Amino acid sequence: MKNNTPTNIDTMDEIIQRLLILENLVSNSSVSEDIIDLIVLTTILTYDDIYTYVTSKETLKARKTQSNLLTPEERSMLIEILRIIKYAFMVFGDLNKATNWLRKPKRQLKGKCPMNLLGKNDGIDVIRQWLIKIEHGIAV
Repeated sequence: MKNNTPTNIDTMDEIIQRLLILENLVSNSSVSEDIIDLIVLTTILTYDDIYTYVTSKETLKARKTQSNLLTPEERSMLIEILRIIKYAFMVFGDLNKATNWLRKPKRQLKGKCPMNLLGKNDGIDVIRQWLIKIEHGIAV
């Protein structure tokens, strides 16, 4: 399978479109192993991110025989994470800048990176509010 991880060669529109498609897939169909593989292959998320912020590797392995690997809560969390990634790309307008911002430790987070806040609704809200401030030129 070809690796379609976003690159700076992809336009922002292509990356945003890809994230919207993935968001719709997760929202409107059973989340299979193939969909999780597609998310990892076509976004900045890694399997470790999925295991850390959505559900554990052991849980996914135990559910492997089921048609839907994620509970409704886990599914909602994955959708919110995809939305945050999409919003970061839109705010920064550049794949590398968005990825670096999400993955680089911040002193405001006591050395954690914004990605560390994913997997918690209040963490996603913190990241979203921070991105809104950046988008509107408010110092953070």
